[in-house]
Amino acid sequence: MTATKTYTVTERAGKRVAGRIVKAQDVLTLTPDEAAYHLAAGEIVAKGDTLDKAYTTSRIGETLNAAARAFRDRAAAPAAPAIEAKDATPGDPASPAAKTDKKS
Repeated sequence: MTATKTYTVTERAGKRVAGRIVKAQDVLTLTPDEAAYHLAAGEIVAKGDTLDKAYTTSRIGETLNAAARAFRDRAAAPAAPAIEAKDATPGDPASPAAKTDKKS
């Protein structure tokens, strides 16, 4: 008989884990083969453990996820975040001084 272990479903999981319909915080008993992919994807954690910080989303990821949900739901896309201007130096191609017309 194959050994099983108990896992908790994380917020990263989709609608199914190992072929089972789930929602966040559900508890599943899985074999090592059933759990391998979902553990690597951060969709489940061993019961009592917490999700590693490597799986937390960034602001860019959150913005992309919000845009994808809006597209899926056919809603208006969320406003794009403001992009911070970098400090341009005169020789920098992104600076206005480097973009002069060179008419001879």
